[in-house]
Amino acid sequence: MSKRRLKLLSVFLYFSTALALTVLLIGLYLQNKLIIYGVSVPTLLYAVAIYFLKTKPKISRFIYALTYVVAVFICSSLFGRSASVEIYYTFYYLLIFIIFSYRREKLQVILFTFLATISWILLIYFDFNIFNYNSLSEYEATTYLYPFIFIGNFALILITLIQFSYENAKMFKKQQENKNKAIALLNLKTTFLNAIDEGTRAPLNAIIGLTYLLNDEQPREDQKDIIASLQSSSKNLLELLNNILNISKSEKNNLTINRKPTSLTSLYNEIKNIYLPNCKEKNIDFIVKVDPNFPIITLDKLRYTQVINNLISNALKFTNTGSITAEIVTKEENKNNITFTTIISDSGIGIPDDKIDVIWEKFTQATSKTTKLYGGTGLGLSIVKNIVTTMGTTIQLNSELNKGSSFYFDLTVDKAIVNPLETDSILIEKKLENKKILITDDNKINILVLKQILKKRKAIIHEVTNGKEAVDVVKKETFDLILMDLNMPIMDGYDSIKEIRKFNNYTPIVIITANNTVNFKNLKDSNISGIISQPFEEDELLKVSSKLI
Repeated sequence: MSKRRLKLLSVFLYFSTALALTVLLIGLYLQNKLIIYGVSVPTLLYAVAIYFLKTKPKISRFIYALTYVVAVFICSSLFGRSASVEIYYTFYYLLIFIIFSYRREKLQVILFTFLATISWILLIYFDFNIFNYNSLSEYEATTYLYPFIFIGNFALILITLIQFSYENAKMFKKQQENKNKAIALLNLKTTFLNAIDEGTRAPLNAIIGLTYLLNDEQPREDQKDIIASLQSSSKNLLELLNNILNISKSEKNNLTINRKPTSLTSLYNEIKNIYLPNCKEKNIDFIVKVDPNFPIITLDKLRYTQVINNLISNALKFTNTGSITAEIVTKEENKNNITFTTIISDSGIGIPDDKIDVIWEKFTQATSKTTKLYGGTGLGLSIVKNIVTTMGTTIQLNSELNKGSSFYFDLTVDKAIVNPLETDSILIEKKLENKKILITDDNKINILVLKQILKKRKAIIHEVTNGKEAVDVVKKETFDLILMDLNMPIMDGYDSIKEIRKFNNYTPIVIITANNTVNFKNLKDSNISGIISQPFEEDELLKVSSKLI
């Protein structure tokens, strides 16, 4: 029972007991056995209810609800229909809904409502004359008993409404305070996560970008392992960051799906290259089954890849022998769309039947030993479920203890209309050759990474470190593309773009930012050509740049 309901019950009990004792005294004064015997029983039961009030409030409430209908039943028999008996019964129905929670205690509400209704029907059937009340004279009834009982019940109704209103007002005030605190905490959490997001993505972008550059410098064999470890560690850190941020977004229902042309064949080749070294270390096979002729589809590559990465990382963690398999199975296909099943299976430790529902919860793993033995945050599968649900489908699982697990889900997507030239890496590089590109960023490492990637494609690079310098340079020179950071000293990216657009509406501007909350739709008025989020893949930068040029 809630504290509010307990307070109300105590008010009802003490007031009803006082009323019953007073009626009993009137009966003794009038020496009326019917009143004495009739009221003694409710008075005794009220006393019992008060006795259990603190230790067993639910029993106390049950006794009170039962006793009150008995008391009303007796009074109704004494005074008849003319004594406003309907008022008492109406109040009893109100009382039931006050002392019981209709949301949690429907059975009790129905039971006592049924009990009161049956007793009322009986009174009407016997014309309010179930007991012989001839011994109570009309003078005694109208002078002593009826006025007092009527005023007492009216006072009880009035006190009930006042108390109920007061307690409800207190509860509403407390709820409002709690709501305001929750909103303040949520805003603080959002601010904190945004700061962590942007603050972490920038150095991560530098680490991932520099490892790509190191790989291109023909490293020695012993250096390749170090670079691969750097790439793997940075991507694991990025995966954890994305998981935490996606938890926050899913709580606010802010997960969005951005569909772009995607080749699953290329995507799974990239995924295989990432996880194959880890599988070789554990002496397990990594098998990819994707039809090389699988059509290019419109898919949120970032979200889908995150789902697959989480499922494969999970499989890798719990598999020590055998294999991990990533498979795409086509179910239905027509001219415009295709339905396919994504299956990630392993021969790992499996999941007990009684833990299958638990593993989808945040920060939860199958057993307490799992975290100690295998590590992990318990976020991966929760994120998978949220993203897959946002995609409009359901993740499913088949698992057998000590034999392995299989996660799978269906997706129906449109086939993409893609210009073959956009997927040709040689033509992409040709498009960038001798093109003038302005890089605007205050982070020297970011500039270094962008310069090295673009210079390899023989682009002509000009770099500046703030928005004002960018405006001044664009006034003097013509560029084929501008890559713009948002957070910079002196003049930020937003103001710089506005100033540039006052005299130049034709040069494409791409924002490259670690701020994951920037919405491309909100920047359309500034004639932004696109957004690339850090950390970015080299291919993504080249495709976007060459397409706009």
